[in-house]
Amino acid sequence: MEPVDHQASGLPALGERRGSVRANVLANYLGSGLTALMAIAMSPVYLHLLGREAFGLVALFGSLTAIAAIFELGITAAIARHMARAHGSSHR
Repeated sequence: MEPVDHQASGLPALGERRGSVRANVLANYLGSGLTALMAIAMSPVYLHLLGREAFGLVALFGSLTAIAAIFELGITAAIARHMARAHGSSHR
């Protein structure tokens, strides 16, 4: 792999990227937290509108989806990264 000339490529230098990585990680955590808070806040509304049985089914399938997402373990991101590398190396 060839070293990247950051000035020629238009990419920020490593020191400049650290701040943006921290900001992106913080934004991702805040977004996840906001999503969780909204789910908790809306649960009584869903329960009232759907009833116990339907709400239970929605909760069950939501839990199964969350478990599947946990066990995914970043495989999708790894596949996308490797495909992008393979695609990029074939165009050189």
